[in-house]
Amino acid sequence: LQAKRLKNLGFREKDCYKGKTALEKYEQIDYEFVKHWDDMISDAKKIWKGCFVLVHDFNQYDHSEGSAHNGDPSLDGECVAVDYHLVGVPIYDQLMLAFKWNFDGVFVYPHSKPPFMHVDWKDWNRLSGIITFGYRDREGNMITSNGDFIKVTEMTNFLCELMGD
Repeated sequence: LQAKRLKNLGFREKDCYKGKTALEKYEQIDYEFVKHWDDMISDAKKIWKGCFVLVHDFNQYDHSEGSAHNGDPSLDGECVAVDYHLVGVPIYDQLMLAFKWNFDGVFVYPHSKPPFMHVDWKDWNRLSGIITFGYRDREGNMITSNGDFIKVTEMTNFLCELMGD
């Protein structure tokens, strides 16, 4: 079974919030996505010795009706995602690591307790090469590109704020 080849996620490991098995529906798992994420976590462990990952949620093509991950129905959009945080790694560095590893969607929640990351692959992004980036600001507003451009000043201010946190 491919899931047993993962280095950073145990086959029966539970997510840290819902208590369900992270790879609960292993027969439906998008192994390429999970392996890519697992390789990124291995890379992080080489850079930040002693860090470890806590999975908040794995979502494998099973999104609620109103979820942004459902995408444009005309594009037959599907999405696989993971919410997680790397304990012992500053959130800014987690964001840069996610960019480096070329996920389609990269979202950061720096003001949550604990701060966490969300990365995903969307079928419609994989075809177009568009990355979606977003973050939740201090007031709780979600700022997202949704495939469009985020103003350079807005992005610069956010990254400067994040580096200071």
